[in-house]
Amino acid sequence: MSKREPLTLEQELEKLEEDCRKVTLAISNARTIRETVEASEIEVPRIRETFIAAIEELADRFLAELEPLKEFILPGGTAAGATLHFARTVARRAERRVVELSENEEINSQTIVYLNRLSDLLFVLARAANQRAGVPETMTDFSKRSK
Repeated sequence: MSKREPLTLEQELEKLEEDCRKVTLAISNARTIRETVEASEIEVPRIRETFIAAIEELADRFLAELEPLKEFILPGGTAAGATLHFARTVARRAERRVVELSENEEINSQTIVYLNRLSDLLFVLARAANQRAGVPETMTDFSKRSK
């Protein structure tokens, strides 16, 4: 594996933002978009397996900087870390809603997979933001809870 430049969260989040615009387009009004595209020569960007592979690779690269988890962690830390944890919950909610939408509308299945992997990536990015800022993770030890 070749040595790569260290990743900045800002650069990677800008790329993810562009992908999220494509997700929004794909689910905002699936039927209308499909009918418009079929009636014209407009090429609407679609979430493809390559998008998913790219965010999985990105998650792996950031994950390589982190210690393996032995317990659940509480969301929080730095402002950036807390915001990324919050964004992860929004991505999970979006995934659930798109699954529900797919029961009545034709939705590209890769969009659902992408949202699932996006939430995983946002979790890793939250951990990386906190680690890079020197803020320790707060672990939850369920084994110490009273019964």
